[in-house]
Order: sequence, then C-alpha cells, then structure tokens
Amino acid sequence: MVLLTRLGILTSAQDWSLRGAEVRSLDYSPDGNYLAIGGGPFACVPPDEGIDISPFAIRIIDTQTGAILHTLEAHHCAVSAISWSPDGSQLASTGDDGRIYIWNGTTGEIAMRPQGTDPRPKAGITWDPDGHMVAEFSFQDQIVRIWDSTSGELIAILQHNNPDGLINAIAWRPDGTQIAAADQSGFLHIWDITNVRTTGNGMLLATYTSLSAASLAWRSDGLLALGTREILIVNPDTGNIVNQFSGHSNAIITLAWHPDGIRLASGGLDGMVRVWDTSTNTLITSFDYGPYVRAVTWSPDGNTLAYGGVANEDVTIRQVPTAHAGPDQTITDADGDGEEIVTLDGSKSSDSDGALVNYSWTEDDVEIAIGVSPRVELAVGIHTIMLTVTDNDGLTDTDTVTITVFE
Repeated sequence: MVLLTRLGILTSAQDWSLRGAEVRSLDYSPDGNYLAIGGGPFACVPPDEGIDISPFAIRIIDTQTGAILHTLEAHHCAVSAISWSPDGSQLASTGDDGRIYIWNGTTGEIAMRPQGTDPRPKAGITWDPDGHMVAEFSFQDQIVRIWDSTSGELIAILQHNNPDGLINAIAWRPDGTQIAAADQSGFLHIWDITNVRTTGNGMLLATYTSLSAASLAWRSDGLLALGTREILIVNPDTGNIVNQFSGHSNAIITLAWHPDGIRLASGGLDGMVRVWDTSTNTLITSFDYGPYVRAVTWSPDGNTLAYGGVANEDVTIRQVPTAHAGPDQTITDADGDGEEIVTLDGSKSSDSDGALVNYSWTEDDVEIAIGVSPRVELAVGIHTIMLTVTDNDGLTDTDTVTITVFE
C-alpha cells in the first residue's frame, strides 16, 4: 500500500502498490504535475514473453488527483533509477536488468532503448541539463557511460584512475559542464564534459581522496552535497569541505536539494528522513520511515517532500506549510518619539496537511516576536522582517514583509 498525504487527507491508494516490493526511485516532472515511482521486488524474472513483469512497472501519478496516468512495463528486474527530462517530455529508467529505456512522458510508450548496453545491474541514471544525453552507472563497474537520448548512440565513457573505484553515485552539474562520481573506495572524481560529443570521453579534472560518498546532489550554485554517515558540502573546484553536519546513524544513500538551495533532504539505511538548514547546519525536522530510505525528492515548487524505500512499499508525501507575512506597510511615527507600534499579520499562513505550531518573526536574524499577529515597536526607517512558520511535522516555510516607518 502507498500512503498519500495531501491536502490534509491521508488516503490509501492500493493502485500505487509495488506489490511486496521496495521503492527505489522517485522523481517529480519539471512542472510538478506528475510523480514517477520506480522499484520492484528484489528477485528478477526471466525476460521471456508471457512472463508477468507488472511488479517492476513504473507508475506515473497525477499529483493533483492521485490517479495513475501510466503504468510503464518493460523492465524484468527492479527499477533502480528514474529521471524526467528537463522539459518533462520523456522519462529515463534503468534497473537491475541492465536495460535503459527512454519513455514518452505523454503516451507512456517506449521512445527509445539504447542497444549494446552493459548487462550489469544499473544503479543510477540522470539527464544532462539540456535534455539531449543521459548518464548511467553500475555499482559493479568503474566507469560512467553517456548516451544520446534520441539515437541511443553511446557518446562517451568516463574513466578514472582508481583501480578499486567501483561507482557509488553520480551527479550532473546544473550548468551541464561537469559530471561528478563518488566511488566505493572514498574517491570523488570530477570530469569536464564540455566537448564530450566530439572527443568521446571526458577530461578528468580532479580526483579527491577521503571524500567517500554513497549519494551526491549538486546545488544550483555549484556546491556539491555528499552523503556518507555525515553530509559534506564540498566545493568541487577545490575539494574543500565548506560545511559538514551529522545526524544519521548509517549510510546516507539519497539526497535532494530544496529549490531554495538552503534546505536539503536526506535519507538512508537508518530508516530516517531528515531535513536540514544548510545555512545554519541545523536539523529542521526528521521522520522515521524504516527500515531504510531509498529515495527522497522535492516537488519543483518546493511545497512537497516525497520519500520511499523499504517499509510496506509506502511512498509518503508531506506538504510544506505556507508562510504569509502579510502586505507591506507604510506608517508614520505619530508622536514623534522615533518609534511606532506595528501589528504584524501572519494570519494567512497555512498548512494543508496538518497544523501550524509556531510563528517566529525575525529582523537581521534576531527574533523580535512570536505568534500569529504580534505587536512590535519599530524605529523610524525601513524594516525587512521575516516570518518563519513551523508545522506539526517540523517542516518550515518563510516569507518577508517590508515595513516603512516615516518620521
């Protein structure tokens, strides 16, 4: 059974069930209208005609209604990775059967299957930001392969110099110029792939030792998050650790940046999902999923967090609260004493799947008030005040209001 938490309603959607299997991969379409779910039982079935492969089917879910739009059947082993193309027109998938499929996101039909793929089980697949190539890897291999997503042609093979470096995770830099790969012996490799179509390989820019990772997530500003038992935020141009924080008790095998570039969701073998504020290195909230978490992802608008793994085949979807700090205000210092009392208004803040439990108002990172509509004394001048609301799940959202006090 898959649990869908949305709009304050908890419903069971039996149609989503992966039938005694684990959820291995989740991905929202770029417009947020669809959620793709991949996984399946641990054991494969023979790739013979007439064999039931429905337990390995990918589900495409309408995020507004919860209805299944498409059930994509082709894999005969668990689907380990799925990824929407940047324009949302296609979905790439791969899995333990070693196969790669590019699906038409509208019809649910197979658009392309690269031929000559390595038969070893695949662990990950990701699109380039332009939507013309996909990169994939296997836990049993030391290389990353890049394929043309239209023709199925093998464009390049990325190799590193560590003979013991079976690949653990890969990530494509948001500007499309580099690919990072973490290997199982603690090395982080960075390739320049600017000219990959003409050279047939990437230029290995750097290999950093002692940067072991089971998961990678590249932020829009170029910093790279690495998941071990800790989370490291690394400058990939230098290998320097910018931030480091801990909380998981076992390997972190999935990471996802919130669109704001500040919040980071993590999940791992301890069965916990944690949400971090990377600007302060603090834990915002955590959820006990258990036994372990294979996938976390944010919706493109940042309002929804979805996660899944091994726990009765569940996908859990949580809504982030919405902060509303009220309209900007312009007031006059009526008595000329240099200050004026102002009423702040957070009454239009909301939480669709729970309740708001805290309202915190800050100016220049200093808390000046709490509550829905507190009264504060402000000096003459322009004040930018931030409201942070927290719901009963510990999830947060912020909004700002500008208040100008004239003499």
